[in-house]
Amino acid sequence: MDDTSLQQLSDDIEALKKSVRRNDPLLREIAAPPGWTLFSLMAAVSVSAFALPAHILSVQYGSFAAIPAVWKAGLWAVLALFFVLGGSMKAAIMTRRTRALGGGLSAVAKAFYGGQSAHIVFPLSFLAIASVGVALLAARPWLGLPVATALWGVLANHIGVRSGNPAYLVVGYWSIGLSLPAWFFVERSPFLWLFILWGGMFFAFAGALSAVSHAHRGRHHGEPGEG
Repeated sequence: MDDTSLQQLSDDIEALKKSVRRNDPLLREIAAPPGWTLFSLMAAVSVSAFALPAHILSVQYGSFAAIPAVWKAGLWAVLALFFVLGGSMKAAIMTRRTRALGGGLSAVAKAFYGGQSAHIVFPLSFLAIASVGVALLAARPWLGLPVATALWGVLANHIGVRSGNPAYLVVGYWSIGLSLPAWFFVERSPFLWLFILWGGMFFAFAGALSAVSHAHRGRHHGEPGEG
């Protein structure tokens, strides 16, 4: 490799470093905006309100299909309510935060999934969708849950590293670590594992976000000159 090629490689690496430095501050600001802990708690309660009763009723009646229609309607209503209210809440939180930073929702998408991160996000997303599809074709749909959850854990770790927010690492290792035993047992108690993987994950995320926020406030108040 000649001097010109080495210089070009050095320039490319420096340009990549500058790009990362430009993107990461925005990601740090929007990875855990005000209201994110409340949203995580809402998600945790919603998943729990669906998964735990579904597990208990499935055990009582022998299967989910055998649960009386009125109970199943109530369970689906819980999920529908969460998707509507939770989706609206998430959009409002992100919109308010990006406006405060002088950006828009497109900036959020770019910070999380654009640039160099696209080379991680899109393969992981493809693998998650493909794993669920294969599980459905094999008539073993619940096996897609631990695989997709583990892949989400990898993505959460990536966001945690880029944003510098350790709460995402808690989510990542929770998802990856518990997906392995779930692979072997999820078909026996699918709704219980849905609660453990996703309900538990959101509870853990809310707790980690609260701890990170508390530590940040502690450092802020401990700075010289702060009253």
